[in-house]
Amino acid sequence: MTNTSNPMPAFGDFVNVGIQFMKTERASKIIVSSQVFENYIIDNLKLSTEAKSLYYKIYSKGGKLYCYEYLISLLKEIFNAMELINNTYLPLRTKYNEKPIKQKFKDINETITVELFKKLDPNNLTILNLFCNEIALSDREKNSNLTILFYRTVFLKDLRHVHEISYPNKPDPLLTHIINQCQAMFDYITNGSPLINPLKKAIKSEENDDLRKQLVNNIQGLGRLTGSIEKNKNRALRNLLQDKIDNLTPEQFEKFSVNLLAHVLRAERPNTEINIEHTGKTADGGIDGKIVIKNTLSEEVHIIQCKRYAKTVPVANVREFMGILKKYKHGYFITNSDFTKGCYDHEQEEANLTLINGDKMIDYMINHRYGVKEIEVKPIFKIDESCFN
Repeated sequence: MTNTSNPMPAFGDFVNVGIQFMKTERASKIIVSSQVFENYIIDNLKLSTEAKSLYYKIYSKGGKLYCYEYLISLLKEIFNAMELINNTYLPLRTKYNEKPIKQKFKDINETITVELFKKLDPNNLTILNLFCNEIALSDREKNSNLTILFYRTVFLKDLRHVHEISYPNKPDPLLTHIINQCQAMFDYITNGSPLINPLKKAIKSEENDDLRKQLVNNIQGLGRLTGSIEKNKNRALRNLLQDKIDNLTPEQFEKFSVNLLAHVLRAERPNTEINIEHTGKTADGGIDGKIVIKNTLSEEVHIIQCKRYAKTVPVANVREFMGILKKYKHGYFITNSDFTKGCYDHEQEEANLTLINGDKMIDYMINHRYGVKEIEVKPIFKIDESCFN
């Protein structure tokens, strides 16, 4: 790894480690959840406690997010633009086994410098992809200039903020390059020049590539035909899953939650023995389930409390659970609804407490294929008129 005086490893190391993961057999055979990918990056970069604790304030929404999570998210966007993965949606799917992709990345095994980055992305499609992702869902027909200015402010402010916090002693050269290129792209667009011409110029030698075909569309079309469709499909699925969860009986919800959590942990710790127990009403102190994680030399007991609830879970319930938690390695409080702000404040303070609300449950279900399954789409046939002439 590159040695720097900064708490965070060089972003070029993030990119290199991510590439090595996408080249492994593991990446081509398993469902690559966000957590699996993130754990691989963290473990191989050997992120220090200081690096993992760095956070920034999200400009558009308030709140906080860890810097390393932002950098890993940026990494997925870059791999999508470079066609190393199919898309940034979950599960991630590597394309490394495809011949042209393998030829492009097979000899890459070093910190990604600005020069190497340019060779991997000669047409600057990473920047175009970042730009399109930032504004694809905006309605530019109503107020295009204001919308782009807003997204330029939000996106670049977050990116710069993460850069400054992660690399306070010496600017990271690769992130600096990406920021400067993004600024140049946003400036080009907001100065009134049409997007379609530079896009066509960038893709003229790659007419058959799906990503470049998307980029050649105008931004309005890209937003409506890709982002909006996927967003609506995803929303419909999430609504159906939420209804299923809400209609479970309290006992069914407990069993479902325990099994879901065990499924997630098994996917993220494939070489670890994980056993579950649904205790329900028989447990004292309100413990609804236990997960026993056995490693070679140790055994961890994680406890679970479940609350199928129509309202927001109050902080008193979480405080009561925290009192029980002192005897155990980790605790999960799971609800189909949500928690109050006070509950989340306690989660920030307690390292061995995890709160899982309805939205996070559904994320786990979709990302880890629990309670949902992929359906193979059959081809659609149409008449080929040329055969009848």
